Amino acid sequence: MKNKLSVFTFILLHCPIFSQAQVIHGAPKYKFLIDYKKHFGHLILNDGQSITGTFEYSYFEFPVRSFKYYSDSVKLIKRYKKSEIKSITFAGSDTTLSNRDSTYFIKIDKSLYRQLTFGSIKIYDPLINVNEKDDLIYSDLVVLENSKPKNFHSEKKILKYIEDKLKEENIEQKFKSVKESIRYLNFAKPDRER
Repeated sequence: MKNKLSVFTFILLHCPIFSQAQVIHGAPKYKFLIDYKKHFGHLILNDGQSITGTFEYSYFEFPVRSFKYYSDSVKLIKRYKKSEIKSITFAGSDTTLSNRDSTYFIKIDKSLYRQLTFGSIKIYDPLINVNEKDDLIYSDLVVLENSKPKNFHSEKKILKYIEDKLKEENIEQKFKSVKESIRYLNFAKPDRER
């Protein structure tokens, strides 16, 4: 059974109209489909080169996932591999999670991560998602503490981390979910940084 493709997976992999769709396994019992769109943005490469324009994430293009860069007439100009990119800013955001009008991605440990929070507690996930799918967070999270990444693979552990960090700021707060904590850090935290 493990080696057989489902009809759904076969269609996704072999049908051109689904070429930008990505199945995300955020938790063992959930699967999410993301149909990537074009976004105006700003990309900085590892060598410092800066590119502004329209981009689209191409998940299913093998062997390397990349970002397509388009001209104003929507003609494909070039592809940039994820490994070549230091940071990206795209217009648009998931407003169910963020109070920002843009989505930010930075390289952490040789991979791109989406910035979920912006104050004293900075949380990231490895999901390439601008506003294609609302209210979606990947289960593996990273926190940057003194510019060093701390990885969390358990909701319970990251919630304890966030609650402990807030206690250091004299804020007593309990959360039932990571999404609730992210919304609090972005919308409700009284002294959040902007």
